[in-house]
Amino acid sequence: MLCGVCSNLVPGRFLSLGVCSVCQDQFDKLAHERKIYVHGEPVYAGYTYQELVRELILRAKVKNSAVALGLLIELLKQRLPKKFFDLNTSDCLVIAAPSSLRSRLFGRFDVAQAVALSLFPAAKRLHSLLPGSFIRRKRAGRNHRGKTEAFADPLPLGEKALKLFNRLSPKFIKTIDIRDQITSTQCILVVDDVLTTGFTMGTLFDQLKMLGAQRVEGLVVAAAQEAEAD
Repeated sequence: MLCGVCSNLVPGRFLSLGVCSVCQDQFDKLAHERKIYVHGEPVYAGYTYQELVRELILRAKVKNSAVALGLLIELLKQRLPKKFFDLNTSDCLVIAAPSSLRSRLFGRFDVAQAVALSLFPAAKRLHSLLPGSFIRRKRAGRNHRGKTEAFADPLPLGEKALKLFNRLSPKFIKTIDIRDQITSTQCILVVDDVLTTGFTMGTLFDQLKMLGAQRVEGLVVAAAQEAEAD
């Protein structure tokens, strides 16, 4: 079997993961060890968004590589603390962060959705769009220090999205009451592929809490070094 990253031969003891010992050592060095909080809620990151991890994510998203996507899921699975496996029950609601319109138009793999479905098959899913999920975050830019940041918004995006959703879709809300889905679960886990500014994750957290969620957590495959940490 060949390594899914560098195409070198994989020794027998690494066959289940699909990477050679050299690449495995590099992934181990990229393991994310810091605690991250977004809008006061905990977010777990498997890896730092650098080098091989970034390459795999881009290969999965841009080149639609099923091999890269499978490796990402297996790598994250190997690093997940036990508490996340306990969330793979019908008592937990798992929500994949919405992919960008560009990704949808180009038919690219939805990494967040694939991770959510693969690692938490027994969990509940939201039966409708989260209010405002059709409103994509503003494009992040870089400030004069080279740090990634999102442009300021005078009205929290979660609140703005919720108001717009309530105004445009009153009949839809009566048909599918997403508030019942959110308040009837013990824990809500939001899954995404990469955490950079925390803007997307924070928006989803705000929307969920405004809809009555009590416990919200996040899980990402990788986080940028400048992501807010505690």
